[in-house]
Amino acid sequence: MKTTRFLLAASVSLAMVISCSSSSNGDDDPGSSSSGLTPSSSSSGGTLGGLLIDARDNQTYRIVVMPDGKTWMSENLNYVDNSWPQNNSSANFISYSALGSWCYGNTPSNCDEYGRLYTWNAAMVACPEGWHLPSNNEWKALVDAIGDDPIRKLKATSGWTPIGDSSNGTDDYEFSALPGGYRDRNSTVIFKDIGIYGNWWTSTQYATEEAQMRYIIANGNNVYAQQEVKGYGYSVRCVKD
Repeated sequence: MKTTRFLLAASVSLAMVISCSSSSNGDDDPGSSSSGLTPSSSSSGGTLGGLLIDARDNQTYRIVVMPDGKTWMSENLNYVDNSWPQNNSSANFISYSALGSWCYGNTPSNCDEYGRLYTWNAAMVACPEGWHLPSNNEWKALVDAIGDDPIRKLKATSGWTPIGDSSNGTDDYEFSALPGGYRDRNSTVIFKDIGIYGNWWTSTQYATEEAQMRYIIANGNNVYAQQEVKGYGYSVRCVKD
């Protein structure tokens, strides 16, 4: 992660959806689809969409229809393709072209809680069929639809390290953003900032070696956008096509 980032305080497989509702509003991203079923309303304002069952490994993920009208996973992805050559690599340097993923600290329980950390090339192919890695524009549309104080409304109600006056969120839409940290790509300290940063790749390429990502910091006030080298390991949220 670039040194400009500081704390502000100091495979084609079938995926089945057991779903209540989903809809998409197209922009320059993949098209929309709908389950045609009846949604259930969350008391906090989100529209609960049921469960996504990933038939590749039978893992399940909560999904939610967000204010942008799109159906998002409300958990970080935890899928691994065992053919990716850099999986669980302990190398201090990871190339921008690498395919790989990790549990934070190489601790499996962190994958259970926070999902896996993916290089960009792995993130681009990691979502189940019928779902995709959201673009930077899709993230922007989500944040714009939420309006004021998006990070408080997106952050989970537990798991964030208190910094100053900032702590956990209210999770108004059941998005449950968690601070899963990241896997560095060129450092002797490989895993960093769990509890403080939540980082997610977007599908938007910035340059040959870089892509755009989105991040939330524990004491921030927005869902920030930044370009980073593709060899970093960040979390993934998938959006329904």
